[in-house]
Amino acid sequence: MSIQIGDISPKGQYVAAAGDVNIAFTFPIYAATDLKVYQRAAGSTPNDANDILALGADYTLAAGTVGSATGGQIILGAGATAGDIITLVRDMPQDRASIYTDGSVTVEGLNSDFSRNVMISQQNELVSTKLSPKYDNNCEIGDGDLIMDQLPAGYSWRMNATGSRIETFIAQAAAYPIAQASTEIPVAQGAHGLVIGNIVYMNAAGNYVVSQADAEANAEALGIVTVVTDAANFTLTMSGMITTGLGGLVTGSTYYLDPVVAGGITAVKPVAAGQVAKPLIHATGVTEGIWLGYIGTTI
Repeated sequence: MSIQIGDISPKGQYVAAAGDVNIAFTFPIYAATDLKVYQRAAGSTPNDANDILALGADYTLAAGTVGSATGGQIILGAGATAGDIITLVRDMPQDRASIYTDGSVTVEGLNSDFSRNVMISQQNELVSTKLSPKYDNNCEIGDGDLIMDQLPAGYSWRMNATGSRIETFIAQAAAYPIAQASTEIPVAQGAHGLVIGNIVYMNAAGNYVVSQADAEANAEALGIVTVVTDAANFTLTMSGMITTGLGGLVTGSTYYLDPVVAGGITAVKPVAAGQVAKPLIHATGVTEGIWLGYIGTTI
């Protein structure tokens, strides 16, 4: 099957009117299975796994669509809701089904294979120019621009301070509740052995003990000791602003549970195998910060 292929994008997206069932598209396909169709409600977040429609069950192709150089039309099984976003994308398998042998080369076969190559190239161009982040043609791209660490929960990406590579960080904005009241609880625990500034969790025996990011089992953190009344009583602060027990902080820095010092915090993100990167406090001053208590990530 020979198709003349124009310089077009193998993707179409349309806003449906109420009751629409016939949706046209303008790029060619060689088989009904070369097309993927998605439908989602207006204003909803795109999710390919949930939005994809099934050929035969949710839609069919109009007669003459397959093999047409100008595209064709799908027919929805049920009328669309006004504002529905209908997306059609060509997704031709990147394989080769034909094998040339002596005497078997035909004009039809050559045209068909060259057309398939062009169509697959258009699919690749769609991904590289429309769906993927891209740079201006005249920019200078360093190696660090192309390396992106995996995002732990609660993190974002940004360029580091020296402009040498992309790094992960915890997003911090003025919207944080700087004046949020802390949650504090008094704890009676005989011979607790804790000091102000200790990061603690509760062990299997029901006692508060120091946390440490050296292993997942030790890296839970419920709060920070902010008052030690005596050997059997202390105050545990579990959220909000921490204004006691901290010192030597750098404003704007994030502090993690320390993998070396039990009960301590560190500005250096743990990276050794078996350690846990658990962000705890975002410094708002030299001696104060906001308790984050994010879920830790085992390295």
